[in-house]
Amino acid sequence: MIGRNTARQHACVIRLGFIELPHDLPPTSAIWLDDAPDWAVIDPALERFDRQPPPPPVTPA
Repeated sequence: MIGRNTARQHACVIRLGFIELPHDLPPTSAIWLDDAPDWAVIDPALERFDRQPPPPPVTPA
């Protein structure tokens, strides 16, 4: 249900397919758009990435 990524240790990915509707968890980005089917409807207001997003910059502790 939850995914982690070593390049994004501050974030976790929640698979929305495991969460019952209705919920108030809006998406913040759309990723892997190169692989999206032609019929996919992607909100143009979302941050978009054709492939995996780049890792965030390292911030000093």
